[in-house]
Amino acid sequence: MYGLVLGGGGSRGAYGAGAYEALRDLEITISAVTGTSIGAINGAMIAQGEFEKMKEMWHTTDTSAFIDVEKDYLKQVEDGDITLENISYFINKGIEIVKNKGVSTAKMMKLLDDMIDEDKLRNSKINYGVVTVAVDKLDPVEISIDRMPKGTVKKYIMASASLPGFKSPAINGVKHVDGGVYDNLPINLMRNMGYNKVIAVNLGPMYRKRSMKGVILISPREDLGGILDFNPKRSAYRYELGYYDTLRVFKNLKGQEYYIKSNLDKKYYRRLLLDISDSSLKKICKIHNVKDIPCERALYEVLIPRTIEILNLDRDSSYETVILAIYEEIAKYLKIDKFKVYDALEFMELVKEKYAKVKKTRKESIFDFMKRKGFIMKHFKDEILQEIMDILIEDK
Repeated sequence: MYGLVLGGGGSRGAYGAGAYEALRDLEITISAVTGTSIGAINGAMIAQGEFEKMKEMWHTTDTSAFIDVEKDYLKQVEDGDITLENISYFINKGIEIVKNKGVSTAKMMKLLDDMIDEDKLRNSKINYGVVTVAVDKLDPVEISIDRMPKGTVKKYIMASASLPGFKSPAINGVKHVDGGVYDNLPINLMRNMGYNKVIAVNLGPMYRKRSMKGVILISPREDLGGILDFNPKRSAYRYELGYYDTLRVFKNLKGQEYYIKSNLDKKYYRRLLLDISDSSLKKICKIHNVKDIPCERALYEVLIPRTIEILNLDRDSSYETVILAIYEEIAKYLKIDKFKVYDALEFMELVKEKYAKVKKTRKESIFDFMKRKGFIMKHFKDEILQEIMDILIEDK
């Protein structure tokens, strides 16, 4: 049984919700949830057993449900339809916020009223806690539900999720702000509640140093975007990303951006390199402008290190990592769906099959084009990898 820690990050919270669905599918038991900001909201719905309601929220709710803005004007701006009318509206909205000394949290409070049930939370078998900060002395408040006075649970959740610039809710006469000001990933609160086996879902940079002993960390490998971007389409993407990143961690999946189950012997990937024909090696050496070194030596001394550099991999990356990364780059070029768990062989065959079809439509070799134009190769990672893929397909 684990304690689940959910980080703050506004609209990025869809990632945390997706991560929780993966934990459910993996049948991992959660005994407690702590959260900051949007993590406190997700955590409350998880603790009270409202997973389906949380999932629906992330797939249907837009920014206007959290912030007092007109939905039509918001959609126009999101779609790039900028007009004098919607510019004037947002200017006036900004003036209104200044006059009111902060962004209204009325809509967010209504959302909490609709989603959160204090009695369910208190009676849940899953323990619950949040982090917020008392404004008067800037004191951090790390509090579990058993220490929250009756009738204050929603206030504490609202306090934890009140970003700087939003109207601060008062608890016992003291205003509070977003818990992310103090601790955006409340692992310490979870430990203080007595849970040492921890799964932590991080939504962005971790600025605060903390012990990660006993912590399984789930964190995105790509930027999740703005914290107020509650567009349902982008939320759905973040949700899927959180789901599959969690599978990556618990199923030890390979891949930089794709999710690949590699049950192949590590020697298999080395053999793939050793089996490249001399003629193909010479073509790859030509692409990399390698001269005066036998191609067999160049493979290990120049070509693999240079490919690692082009792919921005760690210098000590395994052959498996390098080869799969090449296939991943081509898969992105081909727009192959990444939200699926692929078998390694299945993935490589799919990429080769689709790429072979695309290759037939190309009128000119990318390498010939680059050579004719005199381009510097490191600026053309995709093109270099495509040309190498051409050679490898021919070689096999």
